[in-house]
Amino acid sequence: KKMQTVRLSEDKQEVFETLQGKYAEYRKQLMITSSKLSQADMERKRNRLTLFELDKLPEGTATFKAVGKMFISVPSANIMEECKSSAEVAESRLTEFTSQKAALEKTVQEVEAELRGILAAARKDAE
Repeated sequence: KKMQTVRLSEDKQEVFETLQGKYAEYRKQLMITSSKLSQADMERKRNRLTLFELDKLPEGTATFKAVGKMFISVPSANIMEECKSSAEVAESRLTEFTSQKAALEKTVQEVEAELRGILAAARKDAE
């Protein structure tokens, strides 16, 4: 199908350009939110795995925590508490980012539909 050039009136051109800017901004926010969602999920998985592995260790096993380039001896109970706390934070972030992502996806679709509507109307007027 051959692409046709569509001419928009000045006021519709202004609205179209504004919507294009909004569309680009919402897409950017969607990508950032998706990235944050991925990071939170990875953090949650890492904490769960650490908890699972620590749970298998016999009582009194020496455990260490990385601090910068060194490791310090920390009781496994302390590490488990940190992991549980971190997992809870990651879980709440996951919930937050999931709802943000859904809202942004809906907004992107709405703006996209508006852009298509403007173009469709302009094509109809051109015929």
